[in-house]
Amino acid sequence: MSPHRLSIKNTIFVKIPQGEDPLRYLERLDLDAGFFIGIGGLDYAKIGVFDGRQYRTIEVTPLPNYILEVLSITGNIVKGEDGKLYPHAHIVLSRSHGEVYGGHLLAARTNPFIELFIIELEPTKEFIEEFKHRWSIKRT
Repeated sequence: MSPHRLSIKNTIFVKIPQGEDPLRYLERLDLDAGFFIGIGGLDYAKIGVFDGRQYRTIEVTPLPNYILEVLSITGNIVKGEDGKLYPHAHIVLSRSHGEVYGGHLLAARTNPFIELFIIELEPTKEFIEEFKHRWSIKRT
């Protein structure tokens, strides 16, 4: 496996509104590949650690009258052979008293919003091939 040189096609800013699942929102975008970084808030998150076969999951909710602060959400997104977008995100969350959670983002509900900067890439066929393992991973 050698490095892939890719061209940047575009820079996109999205503000994911309240109530949306950030992953499902990303799946509706019109792009072939990219990476993203963002911050914001949630009122629910399901995160996990992939052990090579499946995700061990943790459900995180805020304390009453607070949100889960999204300290960082980062990841990449690639269009699969089936034409669907496959986002892969890691997230670091903080509850109001400072407890921190992190891992793969499996599902979430935005509150009040998530701000993402997406760097859209011009992928090559060889680059897309690097992500083919995602087409067979069970999606939540």
